[in-house]
Amino acid sequence: MIKLGRLQSPNVGSGQDEDVCCCEINAEENLVATGCEDGHIVLYDAVSRKPCQQISEFEGKAVSSLCFSPVHSHVLYAASGSVVSAHDLRMGGKCEAVQRYEYNTDDVNQIVVNRKGTVLAAADDNGEVKVINLEKHNLQKTLSRGGHANICSSVQFRPHQPWEVISGGLDSSMVHWDFNAGRVKYRWNMGAEAATEGGAQMFNPP
Repeated sequence: MIKLGRLQSPNVGSGQDEDVCCCEINAEENLVATGCEDGHIVLYDAVSRKPCQQISEFEGKAVSSLCFSPVHSHVLYAASGSVVSAHDLRMGGKCEAVQRYEYNTDDVNQIVVNRKGTVLAAADDNGEVKVINLEKHNLQKTLSRGGHANICSSVQFRPHQPWEVISGGLDSSMVHWDFNAGRVKYRWNMGAEAATEGGAQMFNPP
């Protein structure tokens, strides 16, 4: 278990503090990765709480989501704008992308990798989920038909169900997908669910 306090700013003494948009913990490597508003990715040693590496792949454009590979702990995936990139942290230095995936047509809000490290899902502002094959480095499926009416803000793979993902959107819907078939298995209107619960409260994003 990693226990964290306040992380030291990467620009101590410069008067510049970077706004953090997202963060991800790698317990195996004792690392904390943060994605910043200015496009930098800063990695911290979880023990010393000090920055140990900085990636400058997306300078000027906010890093919206980060995800470590559950199989290859040295691989970090990052999203900025409509681009998803893969970084091998063993390269050190600025650690330029070893792969770039440009399949989303709008800004990506969340990325997630399945337990086997073979597939990545990216939810975007266009209401779509792009499923990317990380072994063949190609687009495996686009999930959109019957899904979200607007922004898809979050996505997760369903544990022990290798072909299923669940996505949440700002249309107050949660969608259960079979991404192998590219179809909706079930769709919940969470706004309607909350209204029928009598006092239940929904939060945005769902």
